[in-house]
Amino acid sequence: ILLYRVLDLTFKQTLWQKIFGVGSVILTTADKSTPVLEIKNIKTPDRVRKALSTLVEMRRDEKRVTGKEMFGFHGKACGALP
Repeated sequence: ILLYRVLDLTFKQTLWQKIFGVGSVILTTADKSTPVLEIKNIKTPDRVRKALSTLVEMRRDEKRVTGKEMFGFHGKACGALP
């Protein structure tokens, strides 16, 4: 997955994940082959999410990609179902 194609980053923790100090980071992308990627059971998921968010923004700046280029005609993400 190309970092500049990431549309949203979230993290979640189940009760058991919280007990063990891990969680999941979920990436929603404009990639047709992998529209959603969940990275499970990682330490400090919120910190990882924030670091990934920073990297995504840096990559978008490098590629000069704007938000409107990531969306189709009707405001839906590229590859989204009608």
